[in-house]
Amino acid sequence: MLCQSATGVNKYVNAVYINTFRQRNKLILTPGTIEGSTDVDFLWLLHDYKLTTVVILDEKMEPYIPDQGKNTVTGPFSGKLVSKTAQSHYTELVVRFQYYAEHDGFDVRFLHFSLWPKKTKVCKISDKMQLLIAAQEIATDSPMVVQCRDGYTRSGLFAVLWCIVERIKRDGEVAVAESVRMAKRRCQRIIPNEEQYRFCHEFAKQYVDDCNTYENTEDGTRAKKK
Repeated sequence: MLCQSATGVNKYVNAVYINTFRQRNKLILTPGTIEGSTDVDFLWLLHDYKLTTVVILDEKMEPYIPDQGKNTVTGPFSGKLVSKTAQSHYTELVVRFQYYAEHDGFDVRFLHFSLWPKKTKVCKISDKMQLLIAAQEIATDSPMVVQCRDGYTRSGLFAVLWCIVERIKRDGEVAVAESVRMAKRRCQRIIPNEEQYRFCHEFAKQYVDDCNTYENTEDGTRAKKK
């Protein structure tokens, strides 16, 4: 449910909480604004729940994200691009949104992952692993939003992989089936095919193999010193 109460607008947004092994309601899965809720609904979601990090798993940038040197106006919100940094596997953007009835704006960090081939069910494991590691390193106590076109095909896979890595780091156990079941309790459409299920197993195996390169710690993952 959205907290704002303006007349003539939605009282809810199309989104679902996903639990992880370490935190209840850690991830929020939501569809892109083209096929899901409107731009205004999504910005209300960020505003009302004080959400500061969004992972976008789509080729195109969402329309509420402004270009360099330009502002966007989406309903009662204006947006200004504060920074844009091209990383090796994703683009990191910080946008400052301003609600017209409030004095202070709020910053939202976007990790835009565009390396997922169009119309495919999975992507390259190494690309997704780098994105996931980056997202977990910047995670705060607040929920993280994960957005894809339909709200479950790509974002659902990301959520399950998050849980798999979290379980490996916490307990040293590979729990693919348990991670899938836990996510499906909140959204049955997650992992809709065998290809994605196999991808989870392959991802977990590669992550464990990479422990020779990456050191798992309680507060994140870092490269081992040589």
